Amino acid sequence: MLRGASMALVILVVTGGLTYLTMIVLARWMRAEQYGIYTYVLAWSVLLAMPAAFGLHAACVRFVPEYAATGALARSAASVNSRPRSTAGPTGRP
Repeated sequence: MLRGASMALVILVVTGGLTYLTMIVLARWMRAEQYGIYTYVLAWSVLLAMPAAFGLHAACVRFVPEYAATGALARSAASVNSRPRSTAGPTGRP
């Protein structure tokens, strides 16, 4: 379990670093007006993407361990398999 958590932390740190570097490159490459439009659209897409999963990830985190602890593995599998296969992005495409 510790190995999985440390791998998740490494992935999170690497992703954050790449995002930071991408923002610096884009800020230097674009004009001020273009970068302003980019950050405005990015901020709105992040805000609109938050409810896109309809809380299903939180429900899986809550119910799957509960079903596993009580031995209801069929319900656990059903709750995981009933989730949508992908979440539509800001463009409406999965």
